[in-house]
Amino acid sequence: MAQLTNTDKWMFINKTPSTTASYVRVGEGVTGITPANNPITDTKHYVNHQNPTTKVLGTAKQFALAMERYVGDDANDFIAGLAEKIGTDLVTDIVIVDHYSTELVTAKPARKYSVTVIVNNEGSIVGGGAADMDVSIHVNGDPVEGTFNETTSAFTEAE
Repeated sequence: MAQLTNTDKWMFINKTPSTTASYVRVGEGVTGITPANNPITDTKHYVNHQNPTTKVLGTAKQFALAMERYVGDDANDFIAGLAEKIGTDLVTDIVIVDHYSTELVTAKPARKYSVTVIVNNEGSIVGGGAADMDVSIHVNGDPVEGTFNETTSAFTEAE
């Protein structure tokens, strides 16, 4: 049994969503990736019970990124380039890789998500500080289970 750390789960983003996928690791300048499941619930209070019953119907998963602007990093440049864009220009996919897994580097367990990337703030200008960005990544639909090859940056869907 081992405690997971910040380097045990990796996020890759597809920087070429309109062509063949080209996944790059999200990391340089990113100080935090916070997932939120945002459960969609249905609560009923039946007349024969003292307390209500809640069922989880689904999730509206999001990832919040706290990051600094680093020019020259592929993932950072791609995300920053989405500022002020709208519609399908913001849709791509990400892959979350269980890097801690003992599986081979060429077949790490992973989940691929179709996402909409929203740049809420493209870089705060504060005296003496880095240009901090605030980014929300909203999941579209269901994840796809599979494996990720960290050598070739390729996702393979599970059969």
